[in-house]
Amino acid sequence: MGGYGSGRWNSHAARSTAGSSLFITPKILRQGFGFVHWNRNGEPSGGISYRRTEYGVMLDYKAGVEPVTEPIRIERGRVGFLDGEWFICPLLKPNGTPCNRRCRKLYCPPGAKYFGCRVCYNLTYDSSNESHKYDKIYERIAGNLGTRPDVVRALLNRR
Repeated sequence: MGGYGSGRWNSHAARSTAGSSLFITPKILRQGFGFVHWNRNGEPSGGISYRRTEYGVMLDYKAGVEPVTEPIRIERGRVGFLDGEWFICPLLKPNGTPCNRRCRKLYCPPGAKYFGCRVCYNLTYDSSNESHKYDKIYERIAGNLGTRPDVVRALLNRR
């Protein structure tokens, strides 16, 4: 488990990451209405206007050139040790049932039209992809030395 050849990183693309997605949190929506904008590499990359409703929050933004109005429920309560406001994910699961997952952040990955939870979009964290960053280098060195890549990894990562 976890040894050489157990991963699929050489033949499959990595999953989209939460860090590459636009996101919102209940904290930034504290005021009754407003506008949130994002920058990527110092350049404006998008924005949404929002207004609080008795139901939760109504988001207005553009997905490409198409205007989108998305209602999102917000609940107040305790989940585990955390108390506060939670988004209720508005997306549908593949079987057509609502996700309804409570979450602190909703994401809109590149190419997506609506905000949803990390699970619905199958997003991973940037650090999850970093662990396999040097796999090709380990394989090349191992080929030159006539050994296995996991041996090279262990030798190079000793402290």
